[in-house]
Amino acid sequence: MGSKIFISGLVNVESTLRISEFPITYSPIEYLFDGISSKVSGVGYNVSKALSTLGNEVHLHSLTGDDSFSKLILQELAKNNIGAEGIYHFLEGTPQSIVIYDSEGKRKIYCDLKNIQESSYPASFIFDTDYDIAILTNVNFSREFFSTFKEKGIKIATDCHVLKDINSKYDKEFLENADIIFMSNEGIKGNEESFMRSLINTYNQEIIVISMGAQGSMIYDRIADEISFVKARTVRPIVNTVGAGDALFSAFIHFFVQGDEPVDALTYATYFASYKIGANGGGEGFLTEDELVYLMNNGTL
Repeated sequence: MGSKIFISGLVNVESTLRISEFPITYSPIEYLFDGISSKVSGVGYNVSKALSTLGNEVHLHSLTGDDSFSKLILQELAKNNIGAEGIYHFLEGTPQSIVIYDSEGKRKIYCDLKNIQESSYPASFIFDTDYDIAILTNVNFSREFFSTFKEKGIKIATDCHVLKDINSKYDKEFLENADIIFMSNEGIKGNEESFMRSLINTYNQEIIVISMGAQGSMIYDRIADEISFVKARTVRPIVNTVGAGDALFSAFIHFFVQGDEPVDALTYATYFASYKIGANGGGEGFLTEDELVYLMNNGTL
C-alpha cells in the first residue's frame, strides 16, 4: 500500500535537444528527425510522477502561468493521478527549460523560472496535514510550508541538488529543517566524504545522501551513525541523464517511508534511476514497484 505524500516544487515545460557532441559547432540550421521533444517536467512534477507511478497518493503544490502550458500541465497531472488542487496559475508565464544532451550523457540545461522565485504561495490555501511525509523541494515558496509540518511532527525531505557550501545562504533553511537531504556531488567532487561529515556535524538530518553518478551513492544514517556506499547499476543503455537525481530521490522516499532500511531503500532507488535514464526527458521512464522488483530479481523486464 502506498503512502500519502505532500510535494511542493517546480513544474515546467521542458524541451530536449539531442546533439552529436559538445562543443556545438556553429551552423545556421541543422535538420533533426525525432531529435527535439517537449514535455511537462520540473523537479516537482518529476518527483510527483515517479511517486505516483510507484503507487503513492501524491498531492502536488506549485505555481504556473495562466497560459496554454498550464493547461497541458493539468492534463498531465490528471493523466498520472497526481492531485492538482494545490496548483495556482498567477505567474507571468509558466517556467520553461531547454536541455541539450549528447550520446555520452553530457548535458547543458537552460532553465527560465519566470517570476516564481519572487512569488509567494497563496496564504488562503487550506491543506490538511494528514501526510506520511512532506517533500519540499528547494524552490523559494517551499519555505512557507516548513513550520506547519515541523509543528505536526511530519518528516520533511528535500533535494538540494548542487550544494557547494554547507552554509549556503539559499539552502541553509532547507538544511536546518529537513529530516532527509539529497544532493549530487557536482560541486564537491573528490571531497564527498569530508563534505558529508561537515553536514553531519553541523545539522541534524536523519538521512543524508550524496549521489555520485557512475560511482554510486553515499548515505549517512544518523540512527545507525554510519556512512555506507551503494554502487551504481546499469540496467539498459543511457539515453538522457536529466532527472536521474529526481528518480533516485523519489524511489528512496517511496521505500523508506514504507519501512525499508535506508541502504535497502537506496539500493531500490539505484535500480529505479538506472532504468529511468534509458528514457528521454526528466519526467519519463518510471517503473511501477512490481516492475522494479521484477527488474532487480531478473536483470531485465
